[in-house]
Amino acid sequence: MSEPVRVIMWSVPRSRSSIVAKCMDGVPDSQIFFQVYSSAFWTGLGEFNSSDSSLQSEGFYRVQDEITNAGAQSKSFSKGEAKADYQWVKRQLEANYPGKRFLFAKEMAYCINGKFEYLPKGYRHIFLIREPVKVFQSLKKTVPEIVAVQGQQIPGMEGGDFELDKQPPHLIAPEYGFKELVNLYEYLQEANMEPDPIVVDSDDLVNDPARILSAVLERLGVQFQDSILNWEKGMDVMEEWVVSRGVKNRITKASSFKSFRDSTGFLQETAVPGTTHSTSANLTADVQHCVEFSMPYFMKLYEKRLKV
Repeated sequence: MSEPVRVIMWSVPRSRSSIVAKCMDGVPDSQIFFQVYSSAFWTGLGEFNSSDSSLQSEGFYRVQDEITNAGAQSKSFSKGEAKADYQWVKRQLEANYPGKRFLFAKEMAYCINGKFEYLPKGYRHIFLIREPVKVFQSLKKTVPEIVAVQGQQIPGMEGGDFELDKQPPHLIAPEYGFKELVNLYEYLQEANMEPDPIVVDSDDLVNDPARILSAVLERLGVQFQDSILNWEKGMDVMEEWVVSRGVKNRITKASSFKSFRDSTGFLQETAVPGTTHSTSANLTADVQHCVEFSMPYFMKLYEKRLKV
């Protein structure tokens, strides 16, 4: 049997990357890895002190029996026996998975920033981007809710003074995500790990998923099938994924992941006639700061996006 195609899709939060993972699960003989580098990143920040007993039993930023279904090369880990450090994640991604022909990892670029020595060998790389205005407006709404699901409080959560650009790194990327995407993109090229990374604009994808995905998969050497454009509603698909309990708990409970739970296909976004990018008018100061800092990095990747 030939070697499986191995792919990592790097993104920023609120870029529809979770939905793409659900779509990629439809590729025959696939294995999905869902934010395993995030677990390593959070482990390095220290254990999450939560009032939610379901999170306390696991340790949100720590892997105990954390990774479910980590393939033939791993085992179940009891509490305290294993942590998702970067070397452990690298081993999981490089492991053999008998019967699997397509390995797909959905990751956040900021979680590997400065730790590029832990990138796995043998992978192709995709970058999923979305307009910063849309990303940070969405984060402004969803971060307080996700924190509440985790049993935490942050200043301004309920009083309307929550400042997105002043949050710690477990809530927002240290350089807001887009700069970390460019850092990784340039490293992959300089290290000759991926001379021509594939950049996909999230809006392009949802507005014409068949055309975009068929082009992406063709470049990866994977046959496109229309069947991957539709999937079953619910969370059952994650039962076979490599995913931490903490991440899965958040996706199960948070209303910001309702579209993931309820979706059965991509939802087309209605464009405003005559516009290319979202307006930054009427943004709060914190969101405006994030957008202004991130826009040059977004545009650098946007100019390289896949066009079909």
